[in-house]
Amino acid sequence: MLVARHGDLNSHGNGAIVAFVTTVFVNGMQISTLGDNSLADSQCGGDNPITHCNPKTTVGSLSVFAEGKGVHRIEDFRLCGAKTSTSSPNVFCG
Repeated sequence: MLVARHGDLNSHGNGAIVAFVTTVFVNGMQISTLGDNSLADSQCGGDNPITHCNPKTTVGSLSVFAEGKGVHRIEDFRLCGAKTSTSSPNVFCG
């Protein structure tokens, strides 16, 4: 699967990842890992669950790690149920 990075979006629209890793970069951007925060997605507010206002990454690789946390990838889930929808165009991990 393609690796997610700082700024990659989710399937609900917006929800850019705010990556915490400071030592691993993909395509010049910080790699995303399990538990990274995100900016609000397009469903934040109104009667929607608060999880849309910080759709954290909730899935990471079980075999590839950065700073001790599983690497987050395209199609992995976020706290609000969305999937990460953008990623590196050319870096993969299991």
